Amino acid sequence: MRAPLIPLLAAMLAAALDDDPGNPYALLNLGVIYQKQGRLQDARGMYRRVIDSRSSAVAGQATAEEEVGRRLTTIAEANLAQMP
Repeated sequence: MRAPLIPLLAAMLAAALDDDPGNPYALLNLGVIYQKQGRLQDARGMYRRVIDSRSSAVAGQATAEEEVGRRLTTIAEANLAQMP
């Protein structure tokens, strides 16, 4: 993610959540953005919402190739576990 695009991406994901508050893709990606911005409490909240959703959705694309095909809940759990 390029730094100048992060605010735009965050706004787009927030808009997606306005339309569908349980969208696990938007929740996970907004969590990643918040984590990169140092907004750790907000990131934790997004990751917990993904986990609580018990979604069976999987990552079709990811910046880390090993994440492709993994359940979003599993990725959210791993991201949460790695946070300080």
